[in-house]
Amino acid sequence: MEYFLGIKNKEIYEEYYDKLENWHLDILSECDIDKIKNLTTSCKNTIILTNESKYKGLLDSLKNGNIERLDLNMFLFKLEYYMTKIRDLRLELGWHVVSFNEGYKDIKTLRDDFRQIYTHISTKKEIKPLYALFHKKYKYILEGCTSDLMTIKSIKQAKHIKVYIELLWLSEEVNKLWKSNINKLKLDKVFFNAENILLELENITEKLHKIEQLYIIYNKSILRLLKRNTCFQALNPYDESTYDKINDVISYIYNYNEYIIKKTFLENENNIKKTAYKVL
Repeated sequence: MEYFLGIKNKEIYEEYYDKLENWHLDILSECDIDKIKNLTTSCKNTIILTNESKYKGLLDSLKNGNIERLDLNMFLFKLEYYMTKIRDLRLELGWHVVSFNEGYKDIKTLRDDFRQIYTHISTKKEIKPLYALFHKKYKYILEGCTSDLMTIKSIKQAKHIKVYIELLWLSEEVNKLWKSNINKLKLDKVFFNAENILLELENITEKLHKIEQLYIIYNKSILRLLKRNTCFQALNPYDESTYDKINDVISYIYNYNEYIIKKTFLENENNIKKTAYKVL
């Protein structure tokens, strides 16, 4: 049985060797085969899932060199920056509900107008009827905006509204960022609002981060773990076939090592038997 297994391993590693004509193979270089296998499986799964998602165009463009990795990194960095600020504001707002029953012209005007109201209420601690009378341009906020179904009466309510307005503004900034990168990064159209933006950003950044990590895992981890086993051709970290080729390498190394172990065992066993026969 041991002899059969040894021969079988030899046949397998020779079969893989024929596939690896573009590789310099150093079978004496100790590789963490299990770790490499886990990393290549993870990368391959990321590529397969991405190819079945709305980010296939982005991955293809990275693979073909139509998009620089830096473009994706900067875009992801900005999304994560906004996501952090939005998460903080969401925590600050808590379960309080803010609504604009009469709507508003645009977010810039709303921010500017509310800043004036907030400055006043921070000083006076309340909004009196006389203030509304002399500032009719703010009527859409003073009468149309509510915090927990109540119009602005106190600084506490004003703080909730201020936080919500910042959420609206950040949502608009993210929409601008996304729209400006649709063509470059081959993205689908998405509209973010203050209610859905945090969940949307968490899902999006998770997927984009996995795509970004393909390059890092390949260059910083897999190549280092392969040690002196190197390919004469440049491999593409965004290409599924890259990880198939690497798996061929580690399968070759594994089966070669197994063959040598079994071969050595059989040779030692035969030597022991020969020695025993001589003694007898």
